[in-house]
Amino acid sequence: MNGIRKTQQEISNLIGEKNSFNRIIKVSDRFGDYGIVGLILAKKIENNLMVESFLLSCRVLGRNVEDTVLSEMQNFCSSKELNSIQLLFIATQRNMPFQQFIARTGWLINEETSNYYLPLEMENQIKF
Repeated sequence: MNGIRKTQQEISNLIGEKNSFNRIIKVSDRFGDYGIVGLILAKKIENNLMVESFLLSCRVLGRNVEDTVLSEMQNFCSSKELNSIQLLFIATQRNMPFQQFIARTGWLINEETSNYYLPLEMENQIKF
């Protein structure tokens, strides 16, 4: 999502934070078990979910995994009455699929912070 690499200690610190939202992404389908293919590191800041890392293996790109993860984040935010999901996104040569995901799913850019955000009004939620 942003090309920022984190050390094991940094990940441990993020996971241990009080308002953290962290998920391991494991995928299986009718063709087999792909195992662990991704990671979400995020935290609640005020009334928003700030996603610091959204990692996903290229093995599952194009299989709607990213859409399912987004739907789960939306459900979490809705249950916690959060207003938006925000991304610490930085465009790189290696994250073109993530750039396409942002464009396809309707994220907006905050001109002040350069962060992408997705308001969590019902009409903006992705439906499957």
